[in-house]
Amino acid sequence: MTVRRFLLAAALLVLTAMAAPAFAEAPGADTPRRPGEIARERVDELLRSLEKFAAELPRYGLPEITEQGDIIIRRKNPDPNMPAKTPSESDSTET
Repeated sequence: MTVRRFLLAAALLVLTAMAAPAFAEAPGADTPRRPGEIARERVDELLRSLEKFAAELPRYGLPEITEQGDIIIRRKNPDPNMPAKTPSESDSTET
């Protein structure tokens, strides 16, 4: 649901930028820029932002079900700043 909200906000930002092309022009420009050029630049900016956003999303592997029925979803690229759990820490949650 948050990805949809992000995409909606990004689309609204692009539409807002297209609605005010006078602000997008460089001061003292000899020839006014066409709205299509401005829109293309903003869409390119939006796509670069979405690519960065998608690259930052954590990626997870396929869910695994253990013999005890637990479901484990491992990260493909674990955060290097997180301390690794020792076997004694992971065993302490068993009941």
